[in-house]
Amino acid sequence: MSSAAPVGVFDSGVGGLSVLAELRRAMPHEEFLYLADTAHVPYGARSDDDIRELTDRAVSALHARGSRQWWSRATRRVPSACRTCARALPCRLSGSCRP
Repeated sequence: MSSAAPVGVFDSGVGGLSVLAELRRAMPHEEFLYLADTAHVPYGARSDDDIRELTDRAVSALHARGSRQWWSRATRRVPSACRTCARALPCRLSGSCRP
């Protein structure tokens, strides 16, 4: 993927918009792709398997749209699922941001 590819930001809801704003300030020359999985919010009561599946779908969607790396603003369980996805997809987890 080219370095001009967007940076993906994934959240289970719309709370990640604050993370997106911070990333835009920190990386003003980057393009961003934001995905909020509002169809399945909240993630908190879901099983680890559900979270892994939903995270895999989200990361796959970001990758399909050309994202070369991605960030997650999520609960403590989503970053673990993201690391699993990172091993399977040619994009990388850059960080996990918490509120």
